[in-house]
Amino acid sequence: MKTNILIIGGGIIGLSTAWKLAKQGKSVTVLERDACNKGASIVAPGALMPYHPSRIDELPTMQRKSLAMYPKLIKELEAETCIDVKYTQNGRLQQIQSINHLQKIQEDVDYAVANWPKVNNKLPMEILNA
Repeated sequence: MKTNILIIGGGIIGLSTAWKLAKQGKSVTVLERDACNKGASIVAPGALMPYHPSRIDELPTMQRKSLAMYPKLIKELEAETCIDVKYTQNGRLQQIQSINHLQKIQEDVDYAVANWPKVNNKLPMEILNA
């Protein structure tokens, strides 16, 4: 018996969920008010980064696991669709505003270096000087 699944919302989350369920043989219907991938997904900058890197609970743990899985997902999507999504891992720069901010960022960096895997043999975070 086939499972019928209804997903409401044709953004990146809804479409990704539908794709993975369909690959498992599920019967999936996606409902979208307008055109798929035209809401928040289209205006998002595409920045994928953990929030509060030194925070220790379920949310950042899930974020880091998701980030580690993302390159494999992109390769699978590109292979199946023949569409280059132009995914790159570039990192980001954040200006440090004060001594207190520097101390907080240093805690985040220390935690990330001790607990996160390296990506392409590079540290997950670092502080740059002028």
